[in-house]
Amino acid sequence: RIINSNMAQGVRQISVERGYDPREFLFIVAGGAGSIHSSEICKELEIPMFLVPNVSSIFCAAGMLMGDLKHDYIRSCYSSFKELNQKRFISFFNDMKDEGVETLRGEGIAENKIEFHPVLDMRYNGQYHEVQLECDWNDVMNFQLENIFETFHKEHNRQFGYSLKEEGTDMELINVRLRVIGQNEKPEFLSGNIRPVSVESAVKEHREVFIPELNRMKKVLIYDGDKPIFGTQIKGPCIIEKITTSVFVSENYDCVVDDFGSFVVYEREKYPDGFLLNKKLAEAHGN
Repeated sequence: RIINSNMAQGVRQISVERGYDPREFLFIVAGGAGSIHSSEICKELEIPMFLVPNVSSIFCAAGMLMGDLKHDYIRSCYSSFKELNQKRFISFFNDMKDEGVETLRGEGIAENKIEFHPVLDMRYNGQYHEVQLECDWNDVMNFQLENIFETFHKEHNRQFGYSLKEEGTDMELINVRLRVIGQNEKPEFLSGNIRPVSVESAVKEHREVFIPELNRMKKVLIYDGDKPIFGTQIKGPCIIEKITTSVFVSENYDCVVDDFGSFVVYEREKYPDGFLLNKKLAEAHGN
């Protein structure tokens, strides 16, 4: 319980303390042991649903192989916006763009597969901290400062609960950044070529496990998660065992296995009809 509480605090630091409500997000679990802790972490943070990918135990490695290539560039550009030199500002981004394109070409990425995401380190005059503001590429290259200012006010209000737009406080620029992304070809998933089996055929045994909500041991079903039980619903509490990980579905949760073999665990009261949830997942995947 101490470990789960510490992990929940870590999630809180990167969500609540950055202005995000974790209850509005799907909690994605990575790592071989992550799915053991996720039910308790989500319960503490009131997150109603979490997803254990089919490749959760090798999530980082799979992401490295399937992910796009990204390169980040930065230039120091300290100036108030009143005195900002347009030509110098745009030249920084052109230089970073050219450098990124050259690098990605050397990595085998075609130019039509390259994206540009500019970021400005901005703050109100007199502040000691800056906001990394993601901007529209066209606004940056066309020097559309009013659009950038409006985006900054909104982002500052989201992060800190206020903005100084009405006061007309001047803003200053610290750094300009550019993330250059080269899109990799993505592999096709094989689930459509695998014939699914019934969830009953995946039952391995009954086993006594500790249920946190009950604070006692209880005999629950153990499922073989390596079997193709796509499109099925599994009632909690239970454990779904794979060769490389185990998914603990707690007392107040159920689980739907989507068409890619990933496990969507959800709070039963929030989603009473799990099969409707599975239908929505299938529609989201374009099936």
